[in-house]
Amino acid sequence: MLNATEPVAIGVALNLADYNALEQSRKFESYHFCFHYCLIEAARKVSEGETLSLVLDYRQKTLGPAKEILHSVKNWEDFAERKRLGGVTSQSSKDFVPLQAADWLSNEIFKGVYNRSSHPSTKTRTAYRNLEGFLITYQCLYGETICTFFDELGSYGFKLAP
Repeated sequence: MLNATEPVAIGVALNLADYNALEQSRKFESYHFCFHYCLIEAARKVSEGETLSLVLDYRQKTLGPAKEILHSVKNWEDFAERKRLGGVTSQSSKDFVPLQAADWLSNEIFKGVYNRSSHPSTKTRTAYRNLEGFLITYQCLYGETICTFFDELGSYGFKLAP
């Protein structure tokens, strides 16, 4: 099946000033918010009957929360794509070349956002870039779109820690 799959990169850029202005941000780290977003979007892109498994760079600071988030999302009964989610493991980016590619993609998304973010906006902007034969998609979340995604998370059963 790998031969039939076209690589797609998914990312999100979060306006931290808008995010930090929300009460929810005091209970939920921005990194975890973005990880939820990317995980949900990736699950939506996986074909029916296929499974998405994650390989993260080994950093205990991020690996532990990533496992918790993945486990939580897999248990959201109202999230139809939850059955497409597999497991998560870690590797060293020094030894595992796909993680180096992920760092490159992250940098490409950053450049795309940075080059387009000269004016404030309250709307989500979607961007698509085709580099080296594959698609990079990302969203820029501002103001109300951040609130909308929190609402979407809530509709699946997500609850902020007290």
